[in-house]
Amino acid sequence: MFGSISIIWREPKTLIAGIVRTINTSSEYAFLVIMPGVFTKLVGFSLEQWLQLLSIVFLSNIIFNLLSGMMADKLGPRTVVAVGGGLGAAISVPLFYYIPLSFTHNFPIAAAMGVLYGASLASFVPLSGLMPQVCPREKAAALSILGLGAGASTWVGPAIVTWFEGWRGVEGVIWIFSGLYVVSALLTVLITVSPEARAQIRRDEQRDSQMNREAAMHAVGNQ
Repeated sequence: MFGSISIIWREPKTLIAGIVRTINTSSEYAFLVIMPGVFTKLVGFSLEQWLQLLSIVFLSNIIFNLLSGMMADKLGPRTVVAVGGGLGAAISVPLFYYIPLSFTHNFPIAAAMGVLYGASLASFVPLSGLMPQVCPREKAAALSILGLGAGASTWVGPAIVTWFEGWRGVEGVIWIFSGLYVVSALLTVLITVSPEARAQIRRDEQRDSQMNREAAMHAVGNQ
């Protein structure tokens, strides 16, 4: 447990990744607090429609979880997280608020904005693939920081609503989250893989390849 926490100051990039992960789903938990009132009182949806819209957001998130991993293999995890996640969410969050308000009682348009929002949150998933590259010798500890960030987001999101809704209203909260996602994109750029980590990854790959060859030769010999 101590090792999972101490990695923060032994490898500061894990702390950055933890902050990015906290920002990732913080708006999701905040929206569960403020958006039901927005969509039922201002947009004109029934409670049933709001729940359907919420289901669409989560379904979009699940589908794009898979797609973001595939994109990370082609474009690199940092690119997907920074552009698709950070900048994507910075745009989709205000769209999810303003567009339905501009087209009240229009469920398809609100659903389309919900899909964009869910997809942008899913674009943070490649963080889980990036962290083992940053800390190849302490993969479990590095991933535990992402788990800590995920847990922190459950109270950071509602806390932002508590602190700022009375000051700037729902609209102010929306722009705070949009700004936080821009910050997350900038922070993601700092999560680089050091030359030492790359060398360790190559050594691990060579070791695994050698073990696989030996296992295959042993299996053939037994036959």
